[in-house]
Amino acid sequence: MPDGTEALTRAIAAGDTAAFARLYDAWFDRCVRDAHRMTGRDESFCLDVVQEAMLRVIRSLPALPCEGALAAWMRRAVRSAALDRLKEERRRAAREQARGSIPPAALDHLNEQIEALHAAVDGLEEADRSVLEMRHRFGWSFATIARVLGISMTSADRRLRRATGAVRARMEVTDD
Repeated sequence: MPDGTEALTRAIAAGDTAAFARLYDAWFDRCVRDAHRMTGRDESFCLDVVQEAMLRVIRSLPALPCEGALAAWMRRAVRSAALDRLKEERRRAAREQARGSIPPAALDHLNEQIEALHAAVDGLEEADRSVLEMRHRFGWSFATIARVLGISMTSADRRLRRATGAVRARMEVTDD
């Protein structure tokens, strides 16, 4: 059964602003939450990240076949925008440090955040990384994850919570 994603993304790719507005309304809050989870930064920072991600969407969103593919594409756009924003801050901080107006610790903290974002996802055990990908990259429901793993929905929820906790824990370790 088609979910309408392909028609929506084709319309956006063709420049249909009403289609983009529908996507924006449907995805804005999710993107802000993703930006916050990825960076741990304040609302203002996350809103800037989402604004940049949405600009990337309107410029280069391809026609996508289903909601899961769109979810993965949107998360990549947010992650890429977040990394670019963190790198931009790091470059600005390095320039300010060179002028003597930013303490070295602030620059170090930005570098650590970027590294932590990569490491938190890439450094997980395969089982944890897989369940996170199923849910957040592919947008699978707990029912689908449970079916694929051969477990109950409650167990799928627990595994996802454990994996999410592992990412948070890895991020907290780098904040110390």
